[in-house]
Amino acid sequence: MRRKQIGAAAVFLIALIFLGVNIAAVADDLVGEARSLSVLSVNGDEAVVMRGANREIKAAAGMPLGQGTKAKTGAGTNMYLQADEDKTIKMGSSTLVEITKASAKKLGITLKSGEIFFNVEQKLADDEEMIFHAAQTSLSIRGTSGFLIQEPGGETTLFLLEGMVEWSAGEETITLEAGQTGTYVPARDMRGDSLKNEGDFQWEDLDAFCLETLLNDISGI
Repeated sequence: MRRKQIGAAAVFLIALIFLGVNIAAVADDLVGEARSLSVLSVNGDEAVVMRGANREIKAAAGMPLGQGTKAKTGAGTNMYLQADEDKTIKMGSSTLVEITKASAKKLGITLKSGEIFFNVEQKLADDEEMIFHAAQTSLSIRGTSGFLIQEPGGETTLFLLEGMVEWSAGEETITLEAGQTGTYVPARDMRGDSLKNEGDFQWEDLDAFCLETLLNDISGI
């Protein structure tokens, strides 16, 4: 049986080559949830992980997360997620995220609502990819930290603390450097989407979640 499985896989890959498919990308997809991704810790009583048909499980430290999993916090609760050993994500209260990709070389996380702090200590290798999605935007991460906030109406704000990122909405892409903030406003009435680099931000521009994270968390990261 094992030989038959290997033979079928070989035929499949050969067929992909003839079709001009990127074998490296396919191989990465086949690896699936090979990377380490889990709940690091929970601060509060209202945090759940949802698998399958939105089946909720109370979140706890060490709980593994995989592709298609959602994590949600309630009022007054923060939850920390960790990928590998050098990527940390802090979810603010009343925040919902979905793990849209969790393979060996690619990590994709969609911020459905709320706010997160992300910290990637080591710069990603050339063949690695980490992308955050929020509203209609995508944020390519290489090795940096910052805050991503999505309002109920889809308005999204990015505060970049370290490094440099490219933030895209449709065909438009802007670059942000450390100390800068960007905003995305979805199309309204006759106006199209707006994605802007707003320049340097001031500490008073940050909300309570951001300030608390800066004061209590970042010094220990």
